[in-house]
Amino acid sequence: LYRVVSPLTEKLLSTVTVSSDVTYVTFSLPSGYNYYELRCEGVIFTESRNLIAQVEAGGSYQTGSSDYYRSTNDPSSYIQLTRESITSSVSGGYVMVTIFSAKNTGTRTAVLGQSLPGISSSTYNFTNNHLTGGVFISNTEVTAIRLYAATASITDGVFRLYGVK
Repeated sequence: LYRVVSPLTEKLLSTVTVSSDVTYVTFSLPSGYNYYELRCEGVIFTESRNLIAQVEAGGSYQTGSSDYYRSTNDPSSYIQLTRESITSSVSGGYVMVTIFSAKNTGTRTAVLGQSLPGISSSTYNFTNNHLTGGVFISNTEVTAIRLYAATASITDGVFRLYGVK
């Protein structure tokens, strides 16, 4: 007896291209998907910083000092998506973000970040420690996510949100 397993299908939901200073890149998370993937390419900030995120639940972005637990196992007001800073050089950084259980009110939303930060105009940091993330500490439906760099602006990059079924 064989069981047929359907392959996952993904759908591009939204693209944001940044070419001048912005504080946040935001995405609504529509219903109907098992999880979401954000692919961030050529990300540059005004200062070297980590890419971080906050989620929207209950109609507002969650910004409390213990709304999240980060991969370093400490409470926080955000989820860290890159372990090392993306520099403010022309090389840019690359980040893949996976969002699990955003629509499941029976469990918490987990966000996983993997990154390849540019550290100079022609150098990327290829090490094995570029996995990080966190958990939103509430069993509440997440309706949106915003990406940003604390105390810096995003000056460049292409951000794509995919829904995965």
